[in-house]
Order: sequence, then structure tokens, then C-alpha cells
Amino acid sequence: MRVFKPERIPFFNIYHPKACKVSGIVGNLTCGKKSILLQNQMNFNLKKAGGGIILFLGLLLFFTSLGNNNLNLSLVYLTSTLIFWVLYSILLDVFDIRIFAWVISSAGFLLAISIFFLYGVEEVPHPVGAIVFHSGGIAGALGISLFSLFPLLILHQLSPEKEVSTETLTQAAEEQVAEPELFSDEWELATEEELQSGEFETG
Repeated sequence: MRVFKPERIPFFNIYHPKACKVSGIVGNLTCGKKSILLQNQMNFNLKKAGGGIILFLGLLLFFTSLGNNNLNLSLVYLTSTLIFWVLYSILLDVFDIRIFAWVISSAGFLLAISIFFLYGVEEVPHPVGAIVFHSGGIAGALGISLFSLFPLLILHQLSPEKEVSTETLTQAAEEQVAEPELFSDEWELATEEELQSGEFETG
């Protein structure tokens, strides 16, 4: 059997199915598997890139409306973008709970910062350069920031390191044998050799 070396397609640097022309069943199967895996990986990356484009366009519309001091329209754009992005990820089977948690938290913090600067801080004309803080805007920004922490906390609890440490502690607790309690100071624990000698009785 000849040793084959699949050709590389220029500009892409990947194995192409048509370049896998070899003699032998093993060579064809190996090359076919590589081509299928690479093609699936490329399709998966393209799907994820589509989700990134959706988020980018949504942020662009959000900041455009925010620049016009229209928070209501900005909120509509932000919420619609997140809903459309989630539906897109689920339908194309590229949904990742970790990415979802980070995106939701980032969107919440972004909205909190926007509310703080729009309704929590106000520059007054007299005296020049004076700034007035409004408790309503600050409270709203802090409340949204608090709720934005929840996805990150859930993600932290579901992390593999957290699960491994919990399993390790559980196994250590199960392996630890509890010592029997003595009902009187006159009693003492007998060793295995003393029990086998027949001089003592188990109680």
C-alpha cells in the first residue's frame, strides 16, 4: 500500500475531500474522516460567527439610539437582539450556556451603566461644572447590576472545578470511618488481636 499525502488547498490550509485520491481502502477512510471532521468544524465556526454578527448589529443599534438619548428604543433593540440571538443559537444547535451567561451579564451591566449616566448623573449650569446625583437613577443602575451577577454566579457554581471539588469532599466524607462512642470512661476500644484471642466480648 502506498503512503499518501493529501494535498492542501491554497488560502484555506485544510484537507479537501477531492484532494484525497489514494489507492487503498484504509487511506480513503482516513482521508474521508478528516475531511468530514474539518467540514463540520468549519460549519460550526460559521454558525457561531453568524451569532456574533447578530450581537454586533444589535449593539450598534443600541449605541445609536443611546446617543440620541432614547433609552426606550435602545432597550427594545437590546432585548430583541438577545431574543433573536438565543433563537438562532438553539435552532442551529450552537447554543452554549457559558456564552449565554456571559452575554446576558454583559448586557445587564451595559444597561446599568447607561441608566446611571442618563438618569443618575446630571450636570447643572450653576455653578459651572457642578454635578447632581439622582437617587432614583443610581438605585435603578445598582438593581440591574445586582441581577446581572446571577448568571455569572450560576456559571461559577456549574463550573467543572466546582463539581470536582464537591465530589472529592463527598468521597472523603464517605471514606472516613466514625469512631464508636464509649458510654463510660472504664471502657476502652479493643484491637483486632484482642478480639480474636477470645478474652473479650463485643458489646
